[in-house]
Amino acid sequence: MKRKLNIRHLLLLCIPICLVIGFSISIFYRNAEPSNPSENQKVEDQPNLSLEHFLEIAMEPVGQTMYVWGGGWNEEDTGDGVEAVTIGVSDQWASFFEEQDASYDYQNTLYQIHDGLDCSGYVGWAIYNLMQTESGQEGYVMKSGEMAKAFADFGWGFLYAQKCYIRL
Repeated sequence: MKRKLNIRHLLLLCIPICLVIGFSISIFYRNAEPSNPSENQKVEDQPNLSLEHFLEIAMEPVGQTMYVWGGGWNEEDTGDGVEAVTIGVSDQWASFFEEQDASYDYQNTLYQIHDGLDCSGYVGWAIYNLMQTESGQEGYVMKSGEMAKAFADFGWGFLYAQKCYIRL
């Protein structure tokens, strides 16, 4: 028997991932050495890397974006699609969302990559919208199993990770 994906269950999976990533980024930047902005970049142009701002960004697609398997990825399925490296919610996502009703089944929209987001696409888009100030830069969409290491390699959350340990 096939089970249909309940969007609420999807959000229950994606939101904690975003919270952990956002919290790690917030802790890292709060504890990092203050840096002087370059002469070309004004302080007000630097991104707001607070957890509160990250959560505001992460909530933007809610209510105007559907879960679409493969959404946020490129056609080669190797990384960022154009929408995942765009500041703000895609007009295409909102338009597709408005066309749907209660009978929406994500299994009928597999790989309609421009119509919505999947979990990795959502996290990549949210991180991009936190970390970048303009569209079209290198993004953060990748396999979910690679995200933690990639973000750690960027130096995000390192200070927080040093303060934590896991008991087995």
